[in-house]
Amino acid sequence: MDLGASVPPVSPVARCSRQSPVAWSRPVRCRFLGAPASLLAVVLFTAAAPTDAQTTPQSAALPGPLERSAVAVTPENPIPRRVASELPGYPSEEVGTKRVGTVTLRITIDETGSVAEWRQPFLPDRSSWPRMVDGKSMLVMGAPLDPPFVKAAMNAVSRWRYEPPARAPIALYVKIGFAPGADGELLWHDARPPDPAPPAPSQTSSTGVQGGVPGGVPGGVPGGVPGGVVAGLTSAPPPPPAGPVRVGGNIKPPRKIKDVPPVYPPVAQAARVQGLVIIEAIIGTSGRVSEAKVIRSVDLLDQAALDAVRQWEFEPTLLNGEPVAIIMSVTVNFVLTSQSPAPPPGPPPAAPPPPPPN
Repeated sequence: MDLGASVPPVSPVARCSRQSPVAWSRPVRCRFLGAPASLLAVVLFTAAAPTDAQTTPQSAALPGPLERSAVAVTPENPIPRRVASELPGYPSEEVGTKRVGTVTLRITIDETGSVAEWRQPFLPDRSSWPRMVDGKSMLVMGAPLDPPFVKAAMNAVSRWRYEPPARAPIALYVKIGFAPGADGELLWHDARPPDPAPPAPSQTSSTGVQGGVPGGVPGGVPGGVPGGVVAGLTSAPPPPPAGPVRVGGNIKPPRKIKDVPPVYPPVAQAARVQGLVIIEAIIGTSGRVSEAKVIRSVDLLDQAALDAVRQWEFEPTLLNGEPVAIIMSVTVNFVLTSQSPAPPPGPPPAAPPPPPPN
């Protein structure tokens, strides 16, 4: 199909939604931004990765059809656990630039747990990312990164897999940080947008200094460069939280250091009951589970799930260098296998009555 003969020479931006959660070899319906509204095309993608048109947008992409129908993330419908993920490497073509910064994406998870849509929701995509340097909290600032970084981030998240959500689809924000000599780092994974939000394109500093960075932050060093470390965090650290802090944003899920698998109740196996139990757990400052309650129940399996989770242990979570209690949702999946015992046999049939006497 010759598109050039019917439209003016523009550089449209394609926003596509993958029809198949496994491959892009099926037709994908695209809308071209910047072209006439009547232009719709069906494009056949054969690659398993985002195209250049998706990673060089001139404006923030609009939500796709799946994201527009996404349901809210709630305690009863939490962000599911990732079961397969990878982080992008530093793009080889950018090694000489030594760029430092972040890429923020909006991803949508379908009912199978696949990442079915992804887009860049903010442009310019500038944000900050905290680091611990010599035991002190510093702020790494990154200017908008070039398309190779965006493409690397999209390639990675497109292959992520999750446990199926309780209700689907759900959408969340992902922020990946890039620094030379290391793989990308997952900095944000939450239904809320990352904080701080990227500034609007029209925002400028009213008190700039010679050698300053446009869009810089208070406390920056005059003559600094993009990717530098802001050390001007002079405010006193905030007081410790009064109660458990919910996992999300900069509070990452802790690493489990002791795992106790659940014991499949024999009565549930005999009844052929299986399913996913979701538990809200409070992890104390020592890393032990102090409280646990079921927020999504499966008959005959709840108590076995609670008994297992209460024995789990995690690395303590630190906030401003101090251990804090956290609250998060965990899942326990019960799946019957071919080796699961069959239901017990029923009682033997009753003996026939004796024949009547002659």
